[in-house]
Amino acid sequence: MQTYPNYSDFPSDWRDQKRSDAEFISRFISKDANLLSFGCGIGYLESCLMESIGQTFHVTDFSPYILNYRPDLKSKFIAIDDLSNTRFSQILLNQVTYSLNECDLRELLNQLHNCLEIRGTLIIGFTETSSSFRAWTFHILTRFFPKNFSAYLESIRNNLSKRSQVTKSQGWGYHRSNSEMIDISVAMGFEVMNFSRSSSQSYLFLKKLPRNES
Repeated sequence: MQTYPNYSDFPSDWRDQKRSDAEFISRFISKDANLLSFGCGIGYLESCLMESIGQTFHVTDFSPYILNYRPDLKSKFIAIDDLSNTRFSQILLNQVTYSLNECDLRELLNQLHNCLEIRGTLIIGFTETSSSFRAWTFHILTRFFPKNFSAYLESIRNNLSKRSQVTKSQGWGYHRSNSEMIDISVAMGFEVMNFSRSSSQSYLFLKKLPRNES
């Protein structure tokens, strides 16, 4: 497995795309927002976003990978177990949902709902995939691979979800359509404010509703 000691060592096309995504997201970050990026990973996008909006913000992940690259953010890193003690006006959930099955995704959205201030906003960045495309892909794979391929694929997905890991390619993840993401989000107490697409992915902009309004 190739490792990169510094952000500058990552492939330039990867860095360019992350920077482009950060510039797109920055248009939707409120001034002086109390922002959390959930699932920040190594934090390059977050680092670019901080540069774009001119301020630092809180970050979290299941492991503090980001601190290997940005040790200056130690005071901004919040352990996931400690999130219940803090409320945020905005939360960014970028390229995390594909690693979760629907049950785990609903549980995560429930937790983030609790972490938001009343009327706080959740920004979900995800790779949108149509149901027909997924069905076609699965048909091709099961046709040309062994008969137990479907069970093998499911075991990979479950393992990724349980261990909160992702792969370099997102082809093994739980890709969802825009309508599927909306249905799940609304069911977990959010109102859809907007939907937009950048050059690389889709974004849902959600507002937290009090539970008795959802």
